[in-house]
Amino acid sequence: MDAGGTRGITPRESSDTINVVTNTPNGFLAAGYETTSAGSQAVTWTSRDGVTWQRLTAAQAGAAGTRGPPQGIDFAASHGTATVITDRGAGVWLSPTAGQAGHR
Repeated sequence: MDAGGTRGITPRESSDTINVVTNTPNGFLAAGYETTSAGSQAVTWTSRDGVTWQRLTAAQAGAAGTRGPPQGIDFAASHGTATVITDRGAGVWLSPTAGQAGHR
């Protein structure tokens, strides 16, 4: 029975695509990309409880490498306190903060 609350990962923009959802030591991580007029950029959502989510673009999360921020995330997995994500096969990012920030 729906108690009238919103279900699913929100906030989401109409141009967002979610490719992966995984559990982390801090809760949950969802990831994918946002389509923009200039191309695409990676987007992550984090949640402690699976109900309330925080949306961050790769640039907002501080994920940048020699080629700039990731364009989209296709895979994510956590083990211990580390979360690993892949940038459409072009790079691998390690986040020691369960996907809230990352380093190539």
